[in-house]
Amino acid sequence: MKTYGKNIFRTIRGSLSRFLAIFAIVALGVGFLAGLLVSPMDMRLSADALYDETRLYDLRVVSTLGLTEEDVEAVSAVEGVEGLFPAYDTDLVLLSEEGDSLTARVHSLPEDTSEENANYLTRPQLLEGRMPEEPGECVIVKTKSLVEGQEWVGATLTVEEDEEDEEDSSPLPQTLTVVGTVRSAAYVSMEPEYTTAGSGTLEVMLYTLPETFDMDYYTALYLSVEGARELNSSSDQYWDKVEAVQTALEDMAPERAQLRYETLIGDAQQELDDARAEYEEARADTEEELADAKAQLEDAQKEIDENRQTLADAKAQLESGQAQLDSGKTTFYNEIYTARQEISNGYAQIESGQAQIDSGSAQIESAQAQLDQGYAQLAQEEQPLLEAKAQLDATKSQLDSLTQGKEALFQAAQGLGVEVTDTSDAGALSLIAQLEQAAPEAAAQFAPLHAGLNALAA
Repeated sequence: MKTYGKNIFRTIRGSLSRFLAIFAIVALGVGFLAGLLVSPMDMRLSADALYDETRLYDLRVVSTLGLTEEDVEAVSAVEGVEGLFPAYDTDLVLLSEEGDSLTARVHSLPEDTSEENANYLTRPQLLEGRMPEEPGECVIVKTKSLVEGQEWVGATLTVEEDEEDEEDSSPLPQTLTVVGTVRSAAYVSMEPEYTTAGSGTLEVMLYTLPETFDMDYYTALYLSVEGARELNSSSDQYWDKVEAVQTALEDMAPERAQLRYETLIGDAQQELDDARAEYEEARADTEEELADAKAQLEDAQKEIDENRQTLADAKAQLESGQAQLDSGKTTFYNEIYTARQEISNGYAQIESGQAQIDSGSAQIESAQAQLDQGYAQLAQEEQPLLEAKAQLDATKSQLDSLTQGKEALFQAAQGLGVEVTDTSDAGALSLIAQLEQAAPEAAAQFAPLHAGLNALAA
């Protein structure tokens, strides 16, 4: 034994450098092995601590037909379910402000995001900015797939429209505004998340308020199992506890799916029945309108036939009239020729008559000149007669005045008691002389008569 030990030490001393190298290699290997054996345990413990801190869900219930409030109540009643968070999720394509196409998954937050809400599962941890406060605002999950130096807070993301399916409208508004960035325990895997939207691989994950979604059903139910948080998420005890609730959910899934199917079918059937009733009503109205239109067509056809007969009769009359017209044209042209001859003769007579008229007009002008000359001569000869007539009119007026004066004289004389025996002019002058002697004042008013009678006697 001593000899064996001496040989070993002799060998070590003879190849000390090689021995030390082998010893270092073995020590390094042992260290690496110890690290590899301890690292998974530390990583699991760290991950479990993160899951517990953010209350990561234990189970997720999804349905291709959507989930309703009745499903929420049924799942909540399952034994072992501690917390339940009904959510809206959707995968779609968003466009960044730079025009880049991003395949995104959008999750809804609960209405109550307080720490006291036991149903608030998978809570995102705010890194920068703030959490959404208004519909249309969102926070983006910061992952390694995002560019580290890119500024997301304040960015606007636009929902890309599907040009091939115009009826498949997005449940989200046209634009989403990023108000913060978060870290989510649901996205810690290094493996990419797959989706049927866009490129097929998720590039962006978002959280927003439930009011942002325009949906009438939930897309997922996130559950926490009673007592699971106290267990390590990688332990068999944890999986046994979660699997018990999972089995209960799987057992009730066919019944809930059938109820959901019947509800959707019932709603669709009701819509179909309403549409069918509306169709039958419209069909009856259409048939009635078609019957009325057919009757109108028949009446119109009858009227067309009558009009055709009328047209045929009119055509026959037209042909007969055309023959008469052709015959009348010959007579018309003959009469026109005769009329033109008569018109030519009439024009000749008119020209002859016009010459006679012109000659008569000259004679009339000559006679008019002689007549004007006779009028002028008559006016010259008429002037003395007019003057004599004026003198006669004046003399007559004077005689009338004298006669009236004489009558007044005779009446005045009788009034004074003088007897009137002579009514001539001489008797009147004698009577005035007597009045001048007997009644000078009365005789004074007859002075004009006295003068006129004296002038007449001279």
